[in-house]
Amino acid sequence: DAFPPLLPHYSKEELEAVVIPPYPRRQFADDIERVTEGLANETLVNTLLDNAYPTMKWLTGLGVRWMLATGRQSFKVGDKYHFFGNLILEANGGGQGLSDREFEIAERDGVEVWYDAKPTRLMTDARGAVNGLELRRAPGEPVQKLTAGAVVLACGGFEANAEMRTRYLGPDWDLAKVRGSRFNTGDGIRMALDIGAQPYG
Repeated sequence: DAFPPLLPHYSKEELEAVVIPPYPRRQFADDIERVTEGLANETLVNTLLDNAYPTMKWLTGLGVRWMLATGRQSFKVGDKYHFFGNLILEANGGGQGLSDREFEIAERDGVEVWYDAKPTRLMTDARGAVNGLELRRAPGEPVQKLTAGAVVLACGGFEANAEMRTRYLGPDWDLAKVRGSRFNTGDGIRMALDIGAQPYG
């Protein structure tokens, strides 16, 4: 019953050709517990469990299109597709398609995107709450102050920063071959630590 709201573009016949197994909350929680070896934060896990499906419905309402992952996460028995690995849906175009679509939706709805802007410092008020950031719109330009009600540090980890890898992961991690994004230099983490954030996790 949960799937038709996410798949309005699928016909009744297409949906009847798949067997969608249940994925109850307890199983989702157990999977997180298993893959994190018991180290997951309970509060964050509950936030994920409470909001995973409502978030997908919200994205659908904005215009994100989900597809049944029959091409790589299923096998056929008779005339029906059966899924494995608890990966039943994917965004149209995969991760790149999801990212591209979210940018299109943001720009459609009036969000101004500044490419190549580099934040340098989180600003805080007298209470220590974050209320904006300093940034440069382009190399060589003066620093600007941008105030905000909230700042989201969605800037990746530090795997492209050899010094931070050595400091936080241990000796010889500076020698590791980085396969992820070269842009994950830890700048967001550094800015948070600079204003007193607790390194954790």
